[in-house]
Amino acid sequence: CIESEFSIIRAASKGDFLDIVGGGGMNFVKLFHGRIEEWEDLRKEKQVKLRYIGCGEDVVHNKTASPIQNESRTIEGIGDIVNVCIRPDSVSFNIYEPEIVTVRVRSKEAVMSQRALFEVLWGVAK
Repeated sequence: CIESEFSIIRAASKGDFLDIVGGGGMNFVKLFHGRIEEWEDLRKEKQVKLRYIGCGEDVVHNKTASPIQNESRTIEGIGDIVNVCIRPDSVSFNIYEPEIVTVRVRSKEAVMSQRALFEVLWGVAK
C-alpha cells in the first residue's frame, strides 16, 4: 500500500491535484509513520495541490501537527474506515478495516463524477 502511494506521487505530473474525502485520514498517518515527510517532499516537488475533507480529529491534525501542507475542511460523521482519493487519472477507495484494501478506478468519467461530488462537499464543509 505504501509503495503504491509512493509510485503514484512519483508518477504525478507537476501541478496535479489530490482531493481526499476522509474517513481514514489518521489511518493514513499511522500507516506512513516514519515516511510521511518523504511523501510530502515528493508532493511538494511535483506541486500537487492537496485538499482534504474529514472529521474533526483529522482536520485538527492537518492544521496543527501534520507535516503535509494542505487545505482541510470538516464534515462531522464521516467515520474512520474509508477514504476516497481523487486524482486526475483515477479514483481510489482506501478501506482500512478489517485490513487495508485499495480499489483504484482508472476512468475519466469516474474522476469527473467524484470530483463534482467533492466540490459539492467542499462547498458545505467548514
